[in-house]
Amino acid sequence: MAAPVRRICLAYSGGLDTSVILRWLREHYEAEIVAFCADLGQEEELDGLPEKARATGAADCVIDDLREEFARDFVFPMLRAGANDVYTISYYEAADLPFLGRAAPQWTVLDHYFAPFMGPTGPNRLISQTGQTDRLSNTGVITTLPSIWDRLSAAGISGANYGNQYVTASAFGPRLASVIRPIASFYSDAAAGTLPNVSYVDPDFSMAYTNTYHPHDDIRNGEAFLSSVYRAVTTGPLWRSSLLLITFDEWGGFYDHVRPPVAPIPPGELAIGNTDGLRGFRIPSILVSPFARRRNISSVVYDHASILRLIEWRWSLEPLTVRDAGANNLADELDFAHPDISAPVYDVPAGPFGGPCP
Repeated sequence: MAAPVRRICLAYSGGLDTSVILRWLREHYEAEIVAFCADLGQEEELDGLPEKARATGAADCVIDDLREEFARDFVFPMLRAGANDVYTISYYEAADLPFLGRAAPQWTVLDHYFAPFMGPTGPNRLISQTGQTDRLSNTGVITTLPSIWDRLSAAGISGANYGNQYVTASAFGPRLASVIRPIASFYSDAAAGTLPNVSYVDPDFSMAYTNTYHPHDDIRNGEAFLSSVYRAVTTGPLWRSSLLLITFDEWGGFYDHVRPPVAPIPPGELAIGNTDGLRGFRIPSILVSPFARRRNISSVVYDHASILRLIEWRWSLEPLTVRDAGANNLADELDFAHPDISAPVYDVPAGPFGGPCP
């Protein structure tokens, strides 16, 4: 009989995936978990990491400075290899995408929709719900920024962030726990006609290789997820008065030839070092609604602050920051005089599909 596992060392980043597995390991094995993180030069991304690890259930968190070894054994050999990485300029064709490849030509594509911030996932997701960021990189620190959820609640407007164990609103900690709902509830609420006035629907961040489109996920899982959300909205009883925006948090590190424009900089961002206001690169974004123009391409500049601008316009809410106050309103893309409640049906394989792609 094998001896019970008493101590587990977990390679820990502080991200959603390792935070979930840390808690799972502790509960499943009833073992002591030691979180280990290699310092490769992440700088402020390591701030608060030990505290987050312990709050998640780790007995200890060890951070080892491996910057010299990383540069010597990986970075320099890579630079000397003489082979260019073509991954960042690769792309999928329409035939590879059973949902996006068919939906994009039939609805309104926003071909100048940019990530709001030239940086990673965390700041961009925060901006989508707060109009600003209190960090320039991914950290596990709970934010105290005012949010669109606060504005909606104060005005008596319903809202929910649907998803799995972690969603965008998880960044606010227990303060906004009431707006977080399981993904299964999104589908049942859509079918029953009980969706709230404002819904954010997130893919599965709970582990790697799910339905997020994140490299190296199998994108067929992402296609199946988006198709399921589209089908739930367009076949539900609230469809005739609904707007679905399909977008991504940021551009994933892939090449784009269009230079991002600058955005207004909230004072808090200026104070932490965002001095140029540069947006991130473009991200795929589609408007689906009875009021959305069919087979249409808009080149108006939008970003996540435009989502907030739309919500604030619809319910007469005060802007959160100069970002959303100055953002272009997505409602300008809608034709309220000529609604069309028909919605194409897409046959998208449901999966689930395999693990990581090469």
